Amino acid sequence: PKKPTFKSLKNISSRKLVVVWDNPDYDAERIQIQVATNKTFTKNVKNYYMDDSYPYTKTISKLKKGTTYYVRVRSYVKIGETNYYSAWTNYKYKKVTK
Repeated sequence: PKKPTFKSLKNISSRKLVVVWDNPDYDAERIQIQVATNKTFTKNVKNYYMDDSYPYTKTISKLKKGTTYYVRVRSYVKIGETNYYSAWTNYKYKKVTK
C-alpha cells in the first residue's frame, strides 16, 4: 500500500495527543500508529492498530506530562496470512504540556 500523509500532532488536553493523517490508498485496510519517547523508536514504544476509516484521527491518552513523544504512521493490508506494510511516514514530535 501507499504511505499515508501525516497531517498533524496536537496536545489537546490532560495528557492526550491527537494524531491526524490522510490515507491516499483506499486499498489499505488498517493503520498502525507507533509512539515512542525517542526518535529512533527504541524506547517506550507503543503500537496502536485501527481500521482505516474516516475520520483519520486517533487520540492517544495516559501520557506523561513534560515528556516528548515521537509519532509515525503506516498503512497495511492483509492478504491471506501475510500483512503488507507501507513505508512509515516521517515522524512528528510533541511535548505533552497540558
